[in-house]
Amino acid sequence: MPRTKSLDTRAVQDFLKTVYTLQSQSERVSTNRLAKGLSISAPSVTDMAARLSTDGLLDYRKHHGVRLTEAGERAAQEIVRRHEWIEQFLVRDLGFTPDEAHLEAEQMEHVVSKRLIDALEVKLST
Repeated sequence: MPRTKSLDTRAVQDFLKTVYTLQSQSERVSTNRLAKGLSISAPSVTDMAARLSTDGLLDYRKHHGVRLTEAGERAAQEIVRRHEWIEQFLVRDLGFTPDEAHLEAEQMEHVVSKRLIDALEVKLST
């Protein structure tokens, strides 16, 4: 995932991942749906949406919700990729239950290096 200042916070990563997930259900995601999905206030969603729009990661239109840009979608897919490889490793190699692995991956996806994720992908793909 390209590292820009805006991608360096867990809040931004969770925001992008949530938009990515909800976007599979509708073309644009309302700020109210995002607020509910992230358990934050609607004004906080609006502030973050405006910021990520300025950063080129989101297409935000007042009263019409948000949609990931190509750059935002790539960033969200990388976050999801990190999560999935971590989960798979925890279940397959360390004996975590799927629920336990999911909770751990939620924490780890924000801090592990690309090198570690690439190594997990190689190890788990063989």
